[in-house]
Amino acid sequence: MVHTIRNSQGNPVLELLVNPFPILPQHFTLPSIEHEPQAIVGKYGEIHRVLTKYPELLVFYNGPKCGASAPDHMHLQAGTSGIVPLQTHWKHLSHNLTPVFQLNESEGISLVNDYVCPAFVIRSQSVDGDKKLFKRFYKAFAQLSHVQEGEEPMMNILSWREGKDYLSVIIPRTKHRPDCYTAEGDGQFIVSPGALDMAGLIITPREEDFSRMT
Repeated sequence: MVHTIRNSQGNPVLELLVNPFPILPQHFTLPSIEHEPQAIVGKYGEIHRVLTKYPELLVFYNGPKCGASAPDHMHLQAGTSGIVPLQTHWKHLSHNLTPVFQLNESEGISLVNDYVCPAFVIRSQSVDGDKKLFKRFYKAFAQLSHVQEGEEPMMNILSWREGKDYLSVIIPRTKHRPDCYTAEGDGQFIVSPGALDMAGLIITPREEDFSRMT
């Protein structure tokens, strides 16, 4: 049986598939039914729908130049919630947020002040509110990033449920890979950060890099 995520019209949009190379205890890939570029515009609402159907999961998105395993085909990923440091430290992080825009009493955008890198959080309780807030963030971020028309500003997104709240942490990016990726000799570490890495769970494909990390 194939699990599908349907849009507001009831049409299947994504499939839920077991990831053959898991980096979480539970790890799923959610590719688009249709072949289309890796782009979150027009698909962000599906994150909310996935979490509505599977509230126990963490859902994450990698931009096409931000760790996407298939940059030419639209997909989300999902897996075990409550493991990455961004989540395990969220109780502390959420105590120091700067409101950026408030849609209503329970939904808005805030700057996360105490994280290791710049990050924003969208807190919503409805799919419509979630989409409105992301659209507002995306438009402003695209203007600040000076991207070409049709090009996506670089970002990672991690989303999860906390009771009635849907939380989406957006981590802006300006670079695909760190300098150590292309360094030579002992200075090289094969680390190409995606959403999980940016959330504090560093993935090292080579055992030698894992052993040398401090």
